[in-house]
Amino acid sequence: MLHRLIFQLQPQQYSTDSHRVGLILTLLSGEALNWASPFIEQQSPLLSDFNGFLAAMAVIFDDPNRVATAEAALLGLSQGRGTVAEYAASFRRWVADTSWNETAQSFHFRRGLTDIIKDELARVDAPEDLSSFIQFIKIDRRLTERLHEKPGRPLPTPITSLGQGEVSQDVALGDEAMQVGFIRGPISLEERNQHRAERLSMYCGVKGHFSAGCPKKPSGTYSKRNESMKGIADVPQICNVSPNVLKNTKYFTLFVVLQKAGKQIETRALIDSGAGGNFISSRLMTQADFKPICKPSQLTIEVVDGSDLCLGPVTHELPDVSLFANKVFVGNISLDILPSIPFDVILGFPWLLKVNPIINWVTDHLSINS
Repeated sequence: MLHRLIFQLQPQQYSTDSHRVGLILTLLSGEALNWASPFIEQQSPLLSDFNGFLAAMAVIFDDPNRVATAEAALLGLSQGRGTVAEYAASFRRWVADTSWNETAQSFHFRRGLTDIIKDELARVDAPEDLSSFIQFIKIDRRLTERLHEKPGRPLPTPITSLGQGEVSQDVALGDEAMQVGFIRGPISLEERNQHRAERLSMYCGVKGHFSAGCPKKPSGTYSKRNESMKGIADVPQICNVSPNVLKNTKYFTLFVVLQKAGKQIETRALIDSGAGGNFISSRLMTQADFKPICKPSQLTIEVVDGSDLCLGPVTHELPDVSLFANKVFVGNISLDILPSIPFDVILGFPWLLKVNPIINWVTDHLSINS
């Protein structure tokens, strides 16, 4: 490959076969140089026959099962701990020796990506060709940048609805960014030992203070949220909806019915105290034939560490939709529309603050004001 580039850049200097073979000889090393040395000593005619010289090399050094070798290498290739750029370079090198079409190339390239990159790809329309997939190197770079900006803090992990982890302090209003329920997980044992040895904050990894007094640590208060929810009255009647609650090791969900303009649909809603808003997927909007309206101002979506989720701004909403749980009317709710979310409906902190449900995490019992 290098010799071809040199030939293109200096065509006059390497216009004859002998000059081209001479360049190849200067690039050889190890076993290849040992193989070529007799040709030089004996002044072989191949030194003046470029194509013949390459053919002689191919007999010794070329892989007769090149396609099978490349396919086997690709099937075992993955991103691992490297970057997408490094993975893409290795993938392109091997795939050039196969006859795979674009669909097969894209499938196997995606298969080898790390889970966090696959999660980001799941939030947008999947590219059709390999080149488009490789453009997602930007995602990996952005995640790496965020990791470096916050030393000692691993990449964000999905929040559970079981109270694990730390939630953000405020939900932004107006044109500010709105947070959804994704937070960082605990630091590793290696990072914890490093922070202790260097006397760094266990939370942010910066010198000069300890975790308890870290200025970057959320305080657990919700000043903007509380202010935005003033004046909401509670209705005293209690509705027991625990039969419709589903809890597993990761999520706490509730079967609900959404009703608007004579149309209704049943779905499973994620209860997420870490989400700064209430959301509905565009897929469910289409399925229920609900009609969205434009929001007065756009919202951007980001995780609590400040990194965006590549979802784009929220431009539409579904206002004043009636929410039912266990066949009981819970109240009206406005839902922001997102293109791709793990659950079709997310009931976030504003809904929890408004409804103020009574949740027994031990017995999986949930009651809400009706």
